[in-house]
Amino acid sequence: QTLLIALLVGDFRAADERAHTAEVLSARPVTTLELVAGKYAGVIGALGTLSLAVLLLSAAVQAAKISVTGAPFSLAPYCSYLLLMTLPALLYMTALTFVLGALLRQQAAVSLVAIAYTLSVLFFLGNRYGGIFDFRAFFAPLYYSDLIGLGDIERVIEQRLVYLSLAAACFAGAVALYPRLPQSRPAALGTRALGIAGLLTAAGLVAHMQHQDAARASERGRLLQEQLELGPAADVLHYDMEVALLTRQAPLAVRATMLCRNPHAAPLDSLVFTLNPGLRLRAAQGAEGAPLAWSRGAATFAVALPTPLLSGDTTTVLLEYHGDIQRNAFDLRRGAPRLHKGR
Repeated sequence: QTLLIALLVGDFRAADERAHTAEVLSARPVTTLELVAGKYAGVIGALGTLSLAVLLLSAAVQAAKISVTGAPFSLAPYCSYLLLMTLPALLYMTALTFVLGALLRQQAAVSLVAIAYTLSVLFFLGNRYGGIFDFRAFFAPLYYSDLIGLGDIERVIEQRLVYLSLAAACFAGAVALYPRLPQSRPAALGTRALGIAGLLTAAGLVAHMQHQDAARASERGRLLQEQLELGPAADVLHYDMEVALLTRQAPLAVRATMLCRNPHAAPLDSLVFTLNPGLRLRAAQGAEGAPLAWSRGAATFAVALPTPLLSGDTTTVLLEYHGDIQRNAFDLRRGAPRLHKGR
């Protein structure tokens, strides 16, 4: 789509001259803002219609396939991808190509810059720097689930708003740089205000995202430190789990029976585990079904044993917990240094 935009919009002024319409447009009582906005709307309309046609074709093929398997069909993922991925990228890349065309005024140069930019995002920038350069949402976690939909897409929405703001700024730049007679003073001031507002909004959103990342990193560090200070932990040899999803009480409810073994030379007075802060521990029982006392931290809990668990011995514990996963508390770092410290 980027290549198509670059070929269509690369230098719209030169296209007008080749079509011998530049003089006609210059003589018409049309402001530069109206002229650029009309061309912008035409490109967005054409490519938006193409994207919508591809979406409907894909949905039709999927519906035909599902009609054979009998699985439920939903248009939600297609509409979500259109609104979150395609349209913001289309608005941004079209506006960027417009301003590049107004600056470079050569279709080949505009095409090369646009393609180089896209390739750098695909093969180098990718999801680096928090994915802020991923204008097409190639690497965004937009995985649709029949149970929870797209999940937590707050960061994706913020990133897409950044590109909508940049689209407004680029559009204003294209109007200001278009090779035509100067606009009226109110129109020029309005164009500049739009460009400045777009840039400031994008910068504010990026700063807000960076602040959120710093706060989340601090919280993850605190939870990780709590996990590292657990002390000796038992090995879990076997899990037997009963999981209920989307219940009336909570999105997730689990009843887990675990066979634990003491791998240490010293006996263990308690069993320590990690648990996502969004989940609440309801009960803990021993091998005979007797209730066990437990204490809960932010991301950990300890279950007191009625008798110490000797080295090499095993015991069974049943845990019941429910709640909703707190996604910011995930710590997916499972490297050897952390495991070594945790033990």
